[in-house]
Amino acid sequence: MFKHIAIEIWFFNKKRSFLLVFEDKGIRDNIYKFFSENCEKVSKEGISKEDVILMWQEGEISNFDYLMYLNTISNRSFCDLS
Repeated sequence: MFKHIAIEIWFFNKKRSFLLVFEDKGIRDNIYKFFSENCEKVSKEGISKEDVILMWQEGEISNFDYLMYLNTISNRSFCDLS
């Protein structure tokens, strides 16, 4: 629905994620704040865009992995079918 009211949680092994959709942005922000303050490993961005570009250029990651990263930083998700 193109509303910024969800949080996608990727597990450390990146094999699975959950998309949590809330009623409004305020609730989402409160939940994110809770996770940020109470979880050991919270990363909003993960690896930098420049690092991924370099890894792709040097052949360390596949074209598929590179495209998946671009989709991730563009706020696209497998969980959100809209």
